[in-house]
Amino acid sequence: MFRGLVVLSCLGSLVQSLSIPSSGPTDGAREAAITAVAGKIANVQRTFSIAGVEYPFYDGPVNSPGSLTLEIQLKEYKELDTFKTTQPDKVYAIAAGAAATFTSMDAIANLFTLTESVLEKPMATDNSDETFGLQRLTHKSFALRLATASDLKGADLSLTDSQLADKCGKGVTAKTIVASNQLFVDDFSDAAQWNDPEHPEKYAPNVVGFFCFNKDSQKLLPIEIRFPDTKLSYTPYDTADEWTLAKMGLEAPSTQYHQIAHMAETHAVTIPLRVEMLRNMAEEHPVRALLMHHVYADFALEKASAVLLFNTSTMVDRTLGWGATGCTRFMDHHINTKVSFKNDFMSDITQRGLQHIPTHKYIQYGKLYHKTIQEFVTSFLDVYYASDEAVVADKELQGWAKGAATTASQLKDFPSSFQTKAALADTLTHVIFLCTVRHHGMNGIATWLTMTVPYSPAALWKPLPTAKLQKDQTLNLREYTSPAAVIPFTLALGATFARPVPQTENMLAAYTKAPFTAESGLTEAIKAYQVNLQAIDEAITAGEKSEKWAYDVLRPSRMSYYTWI
Repeated sequence: MFRGLVVLSCLGSLVQSLSIPSSGPTDGAREAAITAVAGKIANVQRTFSIAGVEYPFYDGPVNSPGSLTLEIQLKEYKELDTFKTTQPDKVYAIAAGAAATFTSMDAIANLFTLTESVLEKPMATDNSDETFGLQRLTHKSFALRLATASDLKGADLSLTDSQLADKCGKGVTAKTIVASNQLFVDDFSDAAQWNDPEHPEKYAPNVVGFFCFNKDSQKLLPIEIRFPDTKLSYTPYDTADEWTLAKMGLEAPSTQYHQIAHMAETHAVTIPLRVEMLRNMAEEHPVRALLMHHVYADFALEKASAVLLFNTSTMVDRTLGWGATGCTRFMDHHINTKVSFKNDFMSDITQRGLQHIPTHKYIQYGKLYHKTIQEFVTSFLDVYYASDEAVVADKELQGWAKGAATTASQLKDFPSSFQTKAALADTLTHVIFLCTVRHHGMNGIATWLTMTVPYSPAALWKPLPTAKLQKDQTLNLREYTSPAAVIPFTLALGATFARPVPQTENMLAAYTKAPFTAESGLTEAIKAYQVNLQAIDEAITAGEKSEKWAYDVLRPSRMSYYTWI
């Protein structure tokens, strides 16, 4: 009885009204329902098997035959399957049909003109320095940080002061660029350790990219890319082909980082949180109802990833330099070293020094969402908790906090208890932001827009040069990007995540179904939330209408309100 109730609640709540548990005597039915479910699911330490080898995997539930976990996975996977599109098949067919023409970089780049009938042309097909920098303010913005003197490793930037002034703005010199907070870095100096040892022909190099923010033009531009293993550095003043190869070398780990980090930072967090909600909260608990609305589908991801992503001969294994095994190893590393509940949206901005880029688009739009989500969550909690004391007295809520803080190692710094409504609101805002803005900023249509050939491959396919070009020497860039046989899989992989979000699933549709529509106390909060989202949609549309490459993936009409996969 209880199992069916829980599974259905993941797809659409059956409860008539939401309520926190009574602090007085009860008939025990609510507690009994929670206990029954808690005996059927739990977070445990897990490994992930690829080709018979066990790799570390994040803590979560086990989908053994007949388990509640498997039942939820199958339910959600079936529901998501109704949104499946033919886009991957179409772009694969287009690429496979044109494979014989992939003899030059231009021919490969032209492929995305052919696929425009299926999906929009990706920003990453534009190899200009201006767009290369723009990607670090939009789709590939999650690794960039303010550089310090130590990032230079004792080696001055290669550009002269006159060259720096030309790229970075009047008055910028090697001595002032760090102190003026204008030097930024994309540091993938350890990326090669995740490469697939079974397929050394494809790889991500160790690489560090330096960018400067030009305060005059308000643009971020690449100024130097270093390869520690070859001890070579490239700048925009090198030959065009050498500079292009350097940018391709930075793109290879960056592309992979963003796709796999998104799993570590969102799904690996929401799945164990959800398990502890099932184990500690009644279905009618308002906090459970709120978060279940946003973590829906993450169980289905694990079923899909085992077959479509992290396995041998998958599109991920064929196209990414790290391969399936490297991606799994990197995800474990990222969880252990980067993921923390202290690293919320606003803290992340400060920690990475991104407040020094006022035109950072992900931050501009993210701030609008963060404020809107926090205001809604605060109003939501006010309906059910009259005071901080009511929060403290909520034994189901406190049980969830304790369980989440102690049963899943990746939930670092999750509060073991909640003492105030404000603290609870901060945590819920962070989780909802992860499920929506953070997730869709890195994955979904963003995958298609960033993982492109020939200039933004997920791997290089020829060892990097060990010396700069001499007079009359040339570089064949075609040898470094994806082989013709791999390109169709690259496009199909990106298109797999680029499914259009139906109107019923987008952010504007959040809270327009049960149980929220039946809660009269939420009417005004939901109305204000929808008005604010519509304003965000209009702000993004207006802000991007004149841009060569519109960054509109964060429009609420394009984003799902849950961890869409």
